[in-house]
Amino acid sequence: MNQPAAIQATIRETISRILTRVNALSAGGPGWTRPSYSDLESSAHALIEEEVLRLGLEVSRDEAGNLFARLRGSDPAATPLYVGSHLDTVSQGGAYDGQAGVAAAMALAACFHATGTRRRWISSSPSPARKRASGFRPPISARAGRWAG
Repeated sequence: MNQPAAIQATIRETISRILTRVNALSAGGPGWTRPSYSDLESSAHALIEEEVLRLGLEVSRDEAGNLFARLRGSDPAATPLYVGSHLDTVSQGGAYDGQAGVAAAMALAACFHATGTRRRWISSSPSPARKRASGFRPPISARAGRWAG
């Protein structure tokens, strides 16, 4: 397989695997439900942590429970590139509510890992915790927005 085809295969496999595994963590009913602060959301964070550790990335969490996976670049002074999203969902949300952004960040990291690519900048894949916490929407949404967008 040539390199572009191998990269495309890595992207497809990573996104499919992440979405399948994360979407398996849902409360019953139509759609997908992973409430903020729930065991389901915590399990999704643990699953992503397992995936990024397998790729050799550094993992950290901040005081709010946000998960960060870092792939060090060749220039520590370079401005970081943040890619990612959240893992909690609205009640009966869609299959791509937040987890698609996490899957995309994981696909990027998997491609770097598979090709041995090392960029000048640091790549950090945040997975903000509790973005949809209805009782805490203003401060948590603002905090999540700082990292994810």
